[in-house]
Amino acid sequence: MTHRSITWGKIKKGFLLLKSLVTQQNRKLFLHYLNRYLSEITSQNASVITRTSIQRFLLSAQAQHLFCRDRSGKPPSILFIFHELSLTGAPIVGVQLAQTLAKHYGLPPVILALRDGPLKDVLERVGMTVIIDENYLSAQRDLFCQELFCRHFDAIIVNSLASSIFLQNFASHGLPMAWWIHESAEGFRYAPPVFPRCFDMMRAVWWVSPNSEACGRRYVSEDKTAYLRYGVADRATTEKNAPLCSREIVFGLIGSFIRRKGQDILLSALAQLSSPVLERIRVIIVGEPYDPDGNPDYTKDILVKMRKFSNIDYRGTMSNDDCLKLLASLDVLICPSTDDPMPVVVTEALMCSKLCIISDAIGQAHLLNHEEAILIPAGSPEALADAITNIVNQPELIERFATPARAAYERFFSIEQFENNAIHLVDGLLNLKN
Repeated sequence: MTHRSITWGKIKKGFLLLKSLVTQQNRKLFLHYLNRYLSEITSQNASVITRTSIQRFLLSAQAQHLFCRDRSGKPPSILFIFHELSLTGAPIVGVQLAQTLAKHYGLPPVILALRDGPLKDVLERVGMTVIIDENYLSAQRDLFCQELFCRHFDAIIVNSLASSIFLQNFASHGLPMAWWIHESAEGFRYAPPVFPRCFDMMRAVWWVSPNSEACGRRYVSEDKTAYLRYGVADRATTEKNAPLCSREIVFGLIGSFIRRKGQDILLSALAQLSSPVLERIRVIIVGEPYDPDGNPDYTKDILVKMRKFSNIDYRGTMSNDDCLKLLASLDVLICPSTDDPMPVVVTEALMCSKLCIISDAIGQAHLLNHEEAILIPAGSPEALADAITNIVNQPELIERFATPARAAYERFFSIEQFENNAIHLVDGLLNLKN
């Protein structure tokens, strides 16, 4: 036995003991054994992050609720699986769903994340219990979560295809499970052989957009599926930018440095602009300089090409709060993605009443008309260059699109419509429990 398997064996044993103590409502004895049990864990070769997050969970109200013998008439216990807690689209909207469930049911879901990240602090600040279970990323998957912990919940929600590693060796124990799919072609391209089995164990599959459905419908019957577009809480500012007559027009592109996000398309478009147009604009690019597909040459190429333009302002990585401040200062958001199911930054730009240039390969293109955003063919620098030129020549377009953009946010992405749809779907999932 490895040190790690011994550690998880102790965790399993400890959970059984703690379950009986919590059921008996013997808190003094519970705390005594908890401290003794945790002191044993700390001597083992387990991840500090994982161990610490489990300690916090064991002391939480969710743990005591989870192990109650009779939960009839009490709020449902929901386990919510995240592949990571980064400041990217799927984890961010996952947090929104977790907050919605906590608000409606009166008990926050327990978050099980397979990788740590800055969203953990956000979740904990709003009262969520977060378990970081890094062991799922290794070959050792003989874990307490899988064999003992998970089966105590009333339902499990899995966030994004990237969390499929949690499902590969998981037995559902008859639990109602839902999979919220955020990815489209790029995500499904790496589908492992176990994908059909993962979909088979689902009671429900929720698509974030038609892009996701088009790629995943072959794995699941239609009667199990529904759309769950995310919602974005209204944080738009009422501040107005300076008049355009006294300054440059500010364009922005916000997104990780991944080929499908289209930074290369934007730079090719800028290279086609005339000097008078280039002199009238400033371009802000935000994004983490890496390519998770293992293609560092793409990132290097983008960074080199950006330096050729004196009017490009590269900002690196930003928090969501800082991104919202930046969006408020932009005149135009550009989203030239070649594959993007429902980019959050576009929705936030609509919320801020911003003119958006979007490719027809993103999820919002299925919802917006030509009065609410400028739609261009995916993968076309020429079309993007034409759109930028038209805005420079007709700056009144920025104001003309503002009200329709905001109306589109309210119609499709308000937090109220999201909450109503989410609770309807989760209520249906809970009613399916055996």
